[in-house]
Amino acid sequence: MSVETSVSAPPPPISRYGNINSIKPIPIQRSGTLTIKELRPWIRGFDITCIILQHLSRRILKTQQEVELHSFLVADETAVCTLVIWENGQHYRGGDIIHITHGETRVHEGSLELTVNKNFGKIKIIDW
Repeated sequence: MSVETSVSAPPPPISRYGNINSIKPIPIQRSGTLTIKELRPWIRGFDITCIILQHLSRRILKTQQEVELHSFLVADETAVCTLVIWENGQHYRGGDIIHITHGETRVHEGSLELTVNKNFGKIKIIDW
């Protein structure tokens, strides 16, 4: 009499937003002003005001043309998140208070990101 045992592989890790491989980027339109705490993956069309705490990184994305991406740590009175600015990110510094119009969110490498790209959103430095 033989006993067969099967060993199954452990399930893949699940991020805070579920299995990111199964998330389909169908942007949800959300108008009005939001706080960082209210942000969810794959929404766009909202306004948000926050402060830049620190410049995290600069990288070049090579597509048909090179695009410069700048990552920042930003916060408001409710939470902290990462902001990615597509082009012209070199104009922003820690301590700048910014207002984003038509912002959008996405999931990149398992983390929620607030983004402003050159085709959709607008960003400007304001006085609080």
